[in-house]
Amino acid sequence: MIRLKIETEKPRYCVAKERGIYVVRHIVRGRKGIRALIDLKKPSERTVVFVDEHPCPLAVKILDSGCIVTSAEVSDGRVVWNIVCSEESSVKLMNSVKCKIIEKRPFLQAGNVTYKEYVAVKKALEYGFFDNPRKVKLESLAEELGVSKSTLSSCLRRGLKKILEAYFEG
Repeated sequence: MIRLKIETEKPRYCVAKERGIYVVRHIVRGRKGIRALIDLKKPSERTVVFVDEHPCPLAVKILDSGCIVTSAEVSDGRVVWNIVCSEESSVKLMNSVKCKIIEKRPFLQAGNVTYKEYVAVKKALEYGFFDNPRKVKLESLAEELGVSKSTLSSCLRRGLKKILEAYFEG
């Protein structure tokens, strides 16, 4: 697992139209495009925007390469993407997207979290599994990820343990 920071040009179809800094907090693939939660910071105000089914071919290419976008920042005609992926996914990404690598480093080196564990924990967080009350049940989340309930449960426990160990060691 690696963490990449890449820079791309801001696509002309980008949702970032107004002046300000757009910080994408969550981005996932929807049925017809991407879904994202964006923190818009303007000099006079700060707003949170939900984007539903935006047809962004650049973000779709990144997600289709097997990468997970942890955040992205849009400003001054460019986008800086923070990505977690496997080596194989990073090669697919570089072959499909014109970008400049700003940083490449191991992901949670101390915790040694696998890609599968990371995806499980990230999806559980995104879908509200850790909320109180829960917004999604383990069964539904397992179905969404295409694994059994018991596999997901143990994957979440292993992943959380490694993440917490890395957090408290660091």
